[in-house]
Amino acid sequence: MEFWLKFISEDSVKEYIAKLEQIFNVANSCSVNECVLRIGHGSGYSFISGNLVNHPQYISDEDYTSIVNTARPGNAKNYYEYPFPKSRRIDEHIDLLGFVKIIKSHI
Repeated sequence: MEFWLKFISEDSVKEYIAKLEQIFNVANSCSVNECVLRIGHGSGYSFISGNLVNHPQYISDEDYTSIVNTARPGNAKNYYEYPFPKSRRIDEHIDLLGFVKIIKSHI
């Protein structure tokens, strides 16, 4: 969300941030028997790693470049103009795909 706040003047970004906040609120309100998972192919380095790659206090510029090149083998030239990590995992209603809430059942 922090990254996208730079572009908050765009209506689609406002909607996107609102959807992110909804998922964040659901995840934060989970009980001990619940969790929210991001599933699917290509969940993404940023999501899986807790987005540490975008925190300069944890990673050098050299290591960042190495991660980007490793994460995009053969595709770095196709996506160089996009910020890393990129995501196209939304539908036409700006719904974010792949988030599932799981509730432990007592069967």
